[in-house]
Amino acid sequence: MTRQASLVVCDELYFNMTGKLTVQGMYTGDIFISGAEAATTQLVFLFILDCDIAERPNIIRLQVTLPGDLPRESIPPLALTTTTPVLTDRSKLTYKLPFLYALPTLRVGRISAKVIFDQEEVSVVAPWISPITPIG
Repeated sequence: MTRQASLVVCDELYFNMTGKLTVQGMYTGDIFISGAEAATTQLVFLFILDCDIAERPNIIRLQVTLPGDLPRESIPPLALTTTTPVLTDRSKLTYKLPFLYALPTLRVGRISAKVIFDQEEVSVVAPWISPITPIG
């Protein structure tokens, strides 16, 4: 069984009726804050998951933990997230699952993100929250 997960963190995410995603404010590295902590309206964590069709999960749980905060979890409805038709010659299935983290308080440290496929945990590389340090 091969299950993989990757992550995109951004400020806004829009889904098109034809399945196209529009990402705004994508963080390409650390998320920088100007003090010990900062409040923002939202962060969107887009989990991109690949798994074998023959071993597709019954349930997927997404979990994000910001530094100094308790874990938040989301269980997306899989029937609504599988937008790719399953063709007979296809062996992999891809899920693109957004996780809206509303009103986060950002603190310096590493963001923890993971996906739980049924009972199997898959850690995902997530960015750090870092302080802005003056140059010079």
